[in-house]
Amino acid sequence: MGIGGAERLIGQAAVACARAGHRVSIHTRRLDTAFQEMTEGNGIEFVIRGRAITPKLIGRFELFFQIIWTAWIVFRIAITREKINLLVSDLVPHAIMSSKVLCPSIPHLLYCHYPDQLMSSREKSGWYGLYRAPLDWIEARSFKLADLILVNSKFTLDAVRSVVPDLKEDAARVLYPGA
Repeated sequence: MGIGGAERLIGQAAVACARAGHRVSIHTRRLDTAFQEMTEGNGIEFVIRGRAITPKLIGRFELFFQIIWTAWIVFRIAITREKINLLVSDLVPHAIMSSKVLCPSIPHLLYCHYPDQLMSSREKSGWYGLYRAPLDWIEARSFKLADLILVNSKFTLDAVRSVVPDLKEDAARVLYPGA
């Protein structure tokens, strides 16, 4: 099985930055072979962190554990005190909140697939509502904290704006695949 569009975008951007002479490191929980092959031989460092953080519990709470994992990655980056010019996230915007607290001077770019709160169940009452409310709040605030949001279509841009109606006009842009 190959890699998806977001991984391809991140991989191609990493390769382009490495070829331009920048030091590039990709922090991940696991290394996909296809992703590694795409970036092989370009001096890109892969940092595997957070394997001990479970991706879900009893088949549930996946987003919660993804947020914990991304916060852990940002924390590890912050304590290294390396000179970092840009943090790039895909999929989980929630990392931006922790990066703005732990690494406030580093710009954060988000490649957004689609707002998670729009993919979750519309029925947000009871226990599920209590679980989702803080996650949705963090997601909306994180969009506003990103230095730049890239999306792959006007449809996704409209979805992001529906979650964060007061998002600045120039805060998000469409980057069409293959462009």
